[in-house]
Amino acid sequence: MAHKYWEAPYCSQHSCSLRSMASTILIVGATGYAGGDFLAHLVTTHPELEIRVFVRDEAKAEQVFKISRRICCILGFGSPDWLHVLETETAGADIVVQIANTDDEELSFALLDGVAKNKNKNGVYIHISGAGNLMDVSAPLGVMQPKVYGDKSDKEEILALPIDRPHAAIEQGLIQRAALTNTRIAIVSFPMLYGKGRGTVASHAGHFRTYVQGVLSHGKPFVVERGENCISSSHVSDASSALAFLIAEVLKGEKGRIRWGREGYYMVESSELAFKDIAEEVARVLHGKGLIQSNEIDRLDAEAVSKIWSPGPLIWGGNARARAERLRELGWIPSGPSRSEAMEDEIDSVLLSIN
Repeated sequence: MAHKYWEAPYCSQHSCSLRSMASTILIVGATGYAGGDFLAHLVTTHPELEIRVFVRDEAKAEQVFKISRRICCILGFGSPDWLHVLETETAGADIVVQIANTDDEELSFALLDGVAKNKNKNGVYIHISGAGNLMDVSAPLGVMQPKVYGDKSDKEEILALPIDRPHAAIEQGLIQRAALTNTRIAIVSFPMLYGKGRGTVASHAGHFRTYVQGVLSHGKPFVVERGENCISSSHVSDASSALAFLIAEVLKGEKGRIRWGREGYYMVESSELAFKDIAEEVARVLHGKGLIQSNEIDRLDAEAVSKIWSPGPLIWGGNARARAERLRELGWIPSGPSRSEAMEDEIDSVLLSIN
């Protein structure tokens, strides 16, 4: 079955099928929280790019068009022939960004293999991962761990982390496959993201929505054990600017400073907080809205937290301390609002979605 394009002004089957002289970027995951914000950022910062996004259906395409009508939406994600569609589209793109599910091996390896078949032999694959691989599942929860991972100084250690950690296995597998096929790959690892996103489908992080719901059902904010575990974070707009910064380097061609493969591992971070600090900010906003009775923070054990959300003990009680050494060395500077400054808008977005 031939795939189709969602017909809209500036994005018909005819116009999408014609390759312009502009560089082409294909994005998978553009309707998610991070992906939607990145798409909105990319439209304004790189008007010279031909932007193509892979979406499930016409309803999602309409949401994407609210960002810009010049985006080309390719329908068919999840259809019976979606892998064939991906391979065809990927082979014709200059830059491919996987910002959907970082642990989806079928999707990620299909995209990488498509880039390996790029007709001009100059395609690049950028895989968005997460700092969950820095969480030591054997460490005590709610306790600050001293280890901070730098993407330059600790690169070899990061790429040899135990594969039972989140994202570690797929990161290592993609780098190995890219080396075998002589394909340029960069992995960009996002920290815990916060803030209201600029996308039109998902405007807040799923883990944060779950936490706010858990607080409302529990009656007060909570931490895992002492809540002293530290988590690197970034406003979602800083994650988008970091990714766009790297893409700008790709577009420079031979003058670009981006590295690939084992040298192409880039962390993003702009701040670090103990989880109890996040809980206190949530308490401040929800108490101010009259949704909880006090600012008191509960200390819960892992069993109690897992009843609220099964991954909660590790996500809310683990450490993931990162340093974006490579990006900062290249000149990227985060400028998004702090967690405190962004908290009320983000909570308003969550409350709107659950009411």
